[in-house]
Amino acid sequence: AQIMSMKQVRAQFLAVGAIAATLLAAGCGGGSDAPPPPVAAPPPPPASVTISGKAVDGALQGATACYDINNNNACDAGEPTSGTSDATGNFSLSVLASVAGQHRVVVNVPATAVDADTGQAVGAAFLMLAPASGTTGAHSVFVSPLSTLVQRHMDASGQSRADATTYVQSQAGLAVSPLADFTAAANADTAKAANVAKLALKTAQQQATVVAPAVGQNDVSGTAITQADLDKAVVARVIGALPALGASAVDPAVRSLTGSARELALANAAGLAVAQIGFTPEQARFEIGLPRLPQLPPSATPTAGATMPALQYTDAANWFYRHIASTAADDTLDANGMKRFYSVRTSMAPYAYQPGEGVATSADRTFNPELHWTGNAWGDCKPGDRSTVTPRDALGRASNTYCNNHERGNGQRAEIDIGGQTLASVWTNRIVPEVARTTSPASWSLSAAGVGLLGAAVYPAGSRLILQSNTITDTAPTYNTLASNRVTVFSDAVAQGGDARVGTVACSTAGTPVVTTSLEEMAARFPGRPCVFNQATNADGTSLNPNEAWGVTSASLGTIANGNTLPAGTANYYNTTARLRVAFTGANNATTYYRCYERRIDASTRNCLPIGTGSYSIATLGDARVMSFANLPAEVLGPNSTRVFVERGGAVYYGFKNRVGAVFTSVRLNLPAANAMLAQLGMPSIVPADAPQPLTGAKAATMATARGVWGGAD
Repeated sequence: AQIMSMKQVRAQFLAVGAIAATLLAAGCGGGSDAPPPPVAAPPPPPASVTISGKAVDGALQGATACYDINNNNACDAGEPTSGTSDATGNFSLSVLASVAGQHRVVVNVPATAVDADTGQAVGAAFLMLAPASGTTGAHSVFVSPLSTLVQRHMDASGQSRADATTYVQSQAGLAVSPLADFTAAANADTAKAANVAKLALKTAQQQATVVAPAVGQNDVSGTAITQADLDKAVVARVIGALPALGASAVDPAVRSLTGSARELALANAAGLAVAQIGFTPEQARFEIGLPRLPQLPPSATPTAGATMPALQYTDAANWFYRHIASTAADDTLDANGMKRFYSVRTSMAPYAYQPGEGVATSADRTFNPELHWTGNAWGDCKPGDRSTVTPRDALGRASNTYCNNHERGNGQRAEIDIGGQTLASVWTNRIVPEVARTTSPASWSLSAAGVGLLGAAVYPAGSRLILQSNTITDTAPTYNTLASNRVTVFSDAVAQGGDARVGTVACSTAGTPVVTTSLEEMAARFPGRPCVFNQATNADGTSLNPNEAWGVTSASLGTIANGNTLPAGTANYYNTTARLRVAFTGANNATTYYRCYERRIDASTRNCLPIGTGSYSIATLGDARVMSFANLPAEVLGPNSTRVFVERGGAVYYGFKNRVGAVFTSVRLNLPAANAMLAQLGMPSIVPADAPQPLTGAKAATMATARGVWGGAD
């Protein structure tokens, strides 16, 4: 073998060493002889949960759902989104388990989506919502116009899912939850829910068309109104109209229909609801802008104060105003965390006082005999009695209970600093236009003489213009104890009606009515059998033929101004007032409801047509019995109150319950601003007091007709 020289051995050794160093550097981290660390496995994907859903007006094919992570009622980039729903409305969403059940589901329904009830495209895009379920595992949601109302009410009121669900269900008179799948079973209860769902959507769509001109206009805060703003305001009004929608849902003219005929009947019922709601673009500008106005900080310490929500002035002998006041003690939180307030109405003739929970003259403070059920007795709201209100939150919202439990409600207000501005400029530029946008545009009025009295006077520091909205959430049965409010009936022979065209009958010579002593007697004397006469002609025109008198055979449920169209060929024999009546028409407390004409010459009830059937029930409240009605037609439920009858002390009285969900908006001045206005007009100032204070000043001696009414929502 060849023997290497020392030089060759040395070179080979260096080469092997270099190779070894390279291998160590690459495989052993720079020379360590430790074993290499294990390679980390990639993290597992986040756990996900499947939310299955169904989108239904009728079942909707072609809708898309998303999981609304930021709760803005829109499907934004990055939020879990479904494919389009199938023919039964089904869709699914995959969401992270960490957020499952925490957010609402939004369903976008395009105009091209197909409604399984009609087999046709819906024609106009709309949005539906379902509240967060609270369920962390896989679950299902049912998304419909009813679930949308629940979520919208939660957004507007701050109520919990459970409370908002109960509220919507109660308002609509549903036997099933508004979050339940009303397509899962076929019965009368689910059929009503399905009809209410369609009615709610159609009413919202028609109402949105009415107020559409408000889009792009500035609201009262100066902010341009968007379509989303308007949709929110419209839904709030639809929720208030749910009692009427619930009634329309079971109307025989709707209940028995299917397909396109049902859709048309529901559209007509929605049109009636929109007319009853009466929501205008100007009102939308007020209500949308109110929560956007900045909230001025409340006083750090309890302070006496007042607001004035109404003032009408013609001259020094003809004026009226109302104020709502509290003393410093009232402004101090009580043990239940509540503040207190009271309300007074004061007037000079010819402005008559507005009937309310307690009426007092300026001299002797006698009371109006209007009583309500307080929860344990029949009472009123006496001078000095306080109502309660929660402290307002950062958005100006509060809840109140007023007039000895007569009513409960939620309110929201915003305050605008008007200190240093002239009374005349605020009147012209703020009060007049804003009052026109409220639900009570006649609450403020000044004659030209009154405007002239404002002169160049300036509001003092601390003066504020207040915009407020109140929604009734609960109300008590109420009646007036005046003798003129008692229900009178005729003899049984008269009540049975008859045909005077074929001979003399008792009803044609009715005689004298008497006060009925019981609800049962009243029901027996109002069987709904008219007294029929020949066609008649007078100076106003000619009656229908036959000419039917219904006044002595049915009981009044109220009237609708301009609710009737004059029948052809009758000229002005009737006026346009629609008279609503009830007759007690059979066993098991059965009732029939009617819409009637009113004869112009004497306002008598004529020629009634049935508009629905239902029943009555009687509840014992203290020492009284109260009759209320079920299945009232939408026409009867449309006004701001519904009829009850109260039997107490051997007589029956006409009573009422204000409508839950009714919205009232107002413009007010706070105490410094109100007193500045009253001083310029020469009217008594407002002085918050622990007890009723007599009116003072030069006019007090001449105010024999002045009256104050205590009570009214804060």
